[in-house]
Amino acid sequence: MYILVSTIQLISFFVIFTAVSRYSFSKWEYTGYSLAVVVMGQLFSYFVGVWGALSVFGLLIWISFRKEDRLTALGIFYAAYALVMNSFLGFLFADLIEWIIGFGFQGSTANLDYLVYLLTAFSPPLLNAGILFLLGNYVAQVRREEVERFSRVMLNPVTTLLLLVVAAAYVILTLVHGEGNRDPLLENVLYGLGALVLIGFGYFIFQYRHIQRKQLEKAREDQLAQLQDYTSQLEKLYDEIKGFRHDYVNILLTLESGIVAGDLNEVRSVFEQTVKPTGERMKGNEHSLVHLKNIHVPEIKSILASKLLIAQRKGMNISLEILSPVRHIDIELISFTRIISILLDNAVEAAIQSPEREITVAVIEGEWEQVWIVENSIEGFVDVSTIFNKGASTKGRERGMGLYTVRGILEGIPLATLETRIIEPRFLQTLTIRKER
Repeated sequence: MYILVSTIQLISFFVIFTAVSRYSFSKWEYTGYSLAVVVMGQLFSYFVGVWGALSVFGLLIWISFRKEDRLTALGIFYAAYALVMNSFLGFLFADLIEWIIGFGFQGSTANLDYLVYLLTAFSPPLLNAGILFLLGNYVAQVRREEVERFSRVMLNPVTTLLLLVVAAAYVILTLVHGEGNRDPLLENVLYGLGALVLIGFGYFIFQYRHIQRKQLEKAREDQLAQLQDYTSQLEKLYDEIKGFRHDYVNILLTLESGIVAGDLNEVRSVFEQTVKPTGERMKGNEHSLVHLKNIHVPEIKSILASKLLIAQRKGMNISLEILSPVRHIDIELISFTRIISILLDNAVEAAIQSPEREITVAVIEGEWEQVWIVENSIEGFVDVSTIFNKGASTKGRERGMGLYTVRGILEGIPLATLETRIIEPRFLQTLTIRKER
């Protein structure tokens, strides 16, 4: 019976780990990792008792490393979370389970201790599943990339607290086991450690919300600055057109006098000096931004204006094609802004290195879908099969996280797909968003 209970407890580690990490496992991976957890846990527990669970902690970190292709703060947190929840939930609810069994089997002469042990062993993954279900909406809103980005102030302190709590708990459990009886004082200390775990999770939620508020404030400030920049650009265009209108009559009068006099040289001179330069200027780069009037989502308009104005200042040729009004985005706005920002940043960085230095942004508003196309000129070979891998970049070290981040965001958005193509010398990214019916 002891082997059965301990096996269930060890498997619970992996079940809780998969629930909180949301990693995808094939049936062979799930079976193999579960078996590895049981074998390693049983082996180490035989020699060092409850401290054998630390071997499982190390194994879970290794599994995270395999899944992420690198060691992350989140991977360590997932392992620490599984260690704490599996160690505490069963203990915290053991007395309640024992009371329920005793109440349900009143008058029975059978030995019910084993039933209590079994239910206590099964309780951590079930209780954890219930907790995650109740927090489902909140957990779904937590973005892993933001947690990793601010792990130093948000995640690392919580992970450290969890590890210190579980170390203290194992010391207490070792003392309780050594005495062979239940010490109320030590049990109360364990309850206190459980309260510390709740405080740690509360700290995490507080910091996450605080960082979100700060980011929202910064986004609003950036949006205001971008809209001001865009407004300034429109005012410049308006002044230019107003100036052209002012000179238009004079140009026509000059042409008229030349035509009436039959002076072809004067007509040619007026055309070359005034009409032709004005026409070229009116076809210039900056006039393509007028199409932004069809974007009726302020956050998106500000991002497009900001990114394209920056590209213009770098001397790139910009083409913007938005022929139909865009009034709504059918996916979470924050996710969309991150995706489109990354695609535009990548387009600018690639186009500036090419001889053509061209970027085209097009939006096609259909009845059932909305298509965003970001196209840029490129120089050299681009391996489409690897650009979404972590660290894949032609920009040097510590780069290559953009498209990997895009892939991670899109994995949680069933309505959106991204198609990548190369039609030399052009690189095309086509984001299709299916509309909810």
